[in-house]
Amino acid sequence: LLIYISNRSGIDNIYLHTAFPDSAAEHPLTNIIAGCFTPSWSRDGSLLASIEPSKGVGVDFSIEMTEIAKKKHPHLEFIEANAEDVAIDDVFDVIIMSDLVNDLWDVQATLGNIKRNCGPHTRIIINCYSRLWQPILSGLRLFGMATPLKMQNWLTTVDIKNLFILEGFEPIKEFCDTLVPMKIPFISQFTNRFLS
Repeated sequence: LLIYISNRSGIDNIYLHTAFPDSAAEHPLTNIIAGCFTPSWSRDGSLLASIEPSKGVGVDFSIEMTEIAKKKHPHLEFIEANAEDVAIDDVFDVIIMSDLVNDLWDVQATLGNIKRNCGPHTRIIINCYSRLWQPILSGLRLFGMATPLKMQNWLTTVDIKNLFILEGFEPIKEFCDTLVPMKIPFISQFTNRFLS
């Protein structure tokens, strides 16, 4: 298993490469040019399933969503728990925290908790949207044009990096390339490719 960043398209994207005795595959985890993470984040287990892990474990606090994920992806394991206190005894090559950090009650406690699932080779991938979107999303929610969310942390990349360092992790790479995180014909591609 290998995670790497490639800029073959002119913009850094994250790829996961799996190599098994009988097969090898490359899975894009991001598609910055299109202005989105691919596949779209989903609580139904589709992101986890898309990388075809040899052992995949998904965690969600919603029993309904874990049941949907179990039915949709029976070859994977899904646990209903809060990320802050979930107890998993495995060590993983990759831990993906997709759109999770801003929703956590205690980010530092969560990072401390997942340390048990990390070895020296483990990579943690986090994505979250910029604080610049806060007033726009608040305005859209006011007019019923965006899904209401619970209170958000709105941590900066420096905040997140510092929390990782406090918990003994070593940040390796960070990038902020997606200004328009949704597909809007011509606008998202142009903005994310040339203005970010």
